[in-house]
Amino acid sequence: MKTKKKPTIFSPVRAGHVHRRPLLFRLTNRVTLFLLLLSGSLVLFYITGNYQRFLDSDQHLLLDLCTATGITLAIFSFFSFIESVYYLFSLKNGSHLIFILHSTVFIVVFIYALALTFAGRTITFLAAGM
Repeated sequence: MKTKKKPTIFSPVRAGHVHRRPLLFRLTNRVTLFLLLLSGSLVLFYITGNYQRFLDSDQHLLLDLCTATGITLAIFSFFSFIESVYYLFSLKNGSHLIFILHSTVFIVVFIYALALTFAGRTITFLAAGM
């Protein structure tokens, strides 16, 4: 009796044996993850800059970068959500749970991006004065 071996990361990939996500979905996933990590690091730099007494121009630059990253992240997470919903209904390989999970994560990231953009613009407006 022959038993099947489970594929590892070192075993060759044979067509039809491994369910891979579509290329466009993987690319938008990676861009969204990159922008999420970049915006998180910019927020941490801004918070650290408040305690370390960064120059006003540096803080303003960090806020502008946070806003730009937030807008870009909102766009990519929205399109990633639309894409995951599309693949949820169009693919028939039994990976529905993965795309449902991705859809909820992209909605949360979209809300985070909108909040980041709104906070960055609000702080910039308040810092500029009347």
